[in-house]
Amino acid sequence: MNGFGVSGLAGLAFLVFAGVGHTGSQETKGKGKPAAVPVELRLTAKKTTYMLDLGGQTAAEFKKQIEDADKTGRAPSPPVVDLALEFRNTSDKDVQLWIAGDATQLTLDLKGPAAVNNVRKKLAVTLDFRVPKAVTVAAGKSYSLPVKSLANGFRNLTAASYWLEAGDYTLTASYKTALSPAPKGSTDAGDGFGTVTLTSSPLKLKVQAK
Repeated sequence: MNGFGVSGLAGLAFLVFAGVGHTGSQETKGKGKPAAVPVELRLTAKKTTYMLDLGGQTAAEFKKQIEDADKTGRAPSPPVVDLALEFRNTSDKDVQLWIAGDATQLTLDLKGPAAVNNVRKKLAVTLDFRVPKAVTVAAGKSYSLPVKSLANGFRNLTAASYWLEAGDYTLTASYKTALSPAPKGSTDAGDGFGTVTLTSSPLKLKVQAK
């Protein structure tokens, strides 16, 4: 289920209320908030063409399963993809970047003829706090983080994007993280880190009917 349709998790839990063909990588540039962020996010693809798979359901049936997930506890698995978040250090100095932990969060925005970006209103997850994991990205270098499905949100559990018909789509990624040294205008995250949000430019994807 790619971790999205999780129910009956063991241990302490709480309800998270969420508010919110191989062609190589496409060269897309993104933006950061605040504007002074010295890291650029690119959404890259080893594979940009995917087969439509609704598990034998019609688009209407599949969409209803998505919409009913909060009541049934059974969300359909989001599409499997072969993408990556590429964080490129555009400065002349090394930076540290959070790439895991509960203080980081991926948000995906899929657009196209039958795109659905679903946010779970409530979902039980374990109560433990997952501390940030930092990596050092050298000046002018990049760090790549795989994206294996269109699951996203808190711990990649509280949101997912779906395509329900064949056609041309675009996918944009935003990643909430923190950098050290803290960029000017960022929110203090402690230990010299500042919270930032990086957003990619849209990546073109094609979905084909079986």
